[in-house]
Amino acid sequence: LSTSRTEFARVSDAVSRYALARPDVGFTLIHDGAEVFTTVGTGPYADALLGVYNREVAARATDFDASHRIEATEQHTADGDGGRDDAVDLRLSGALVQPSISRARQDHVYVDVGGRPVRNDRLQRAVVSGYADLLPDDRAPIAVVSVSLPPGWADHNVHPRKREVRLRAPDAVADAVEAAVADALS
Repeated sequence: LSTSRTEFARVSDAVSRYALARPDVGFTLIHDGAEVFTTVGTGPYADALLGVYNREVAARATDFDASHRIEATEQHTADGDGGRDDAVDLRLSGALVQPSISRARQDHVYVDVGGRPVRNDRLQRAVVSGYADLLPDDRAPIAVVSVSLPPGWADHNVHPRKREVRLRAPDAVADAVEAAVADALS
């Protein structure tokens, strides 16, 4: 174990990720007898942002819901499944905070796949790319993006703590995320 401050930062990050990935579930984080944050669990992402961040961030957030049809061909699949062509509907939802509020690092870009928070650099970059020229080069947005894929399109068993995910068509999914974010911000 590290110092109590470091361990609490890890716990806070984990609870924040789950609270933002599941806005329909109420979360309360208490540290040394003091309430750090509470989410009400009413469903809208803005309510979860209000609990985890503050009123200003929540007020400048826009919920979005999008659907994209993606094709998985041999060049899209990481494992090269023999060239089988499959088309699936990808559902994307979440909240995007206006570019007037930004952060120096991408650790405020939250992505979940199938309701499970994951760290996926490719999907985080896709969210940031969706903001395009709305952000300065050295800034990152506050955003929550939930990706729903059909069974078999996401493998959560690539990391012992399920922090990472392997996607069947990672480039196609990232392109869909970027397009959905760009559309929601336009």
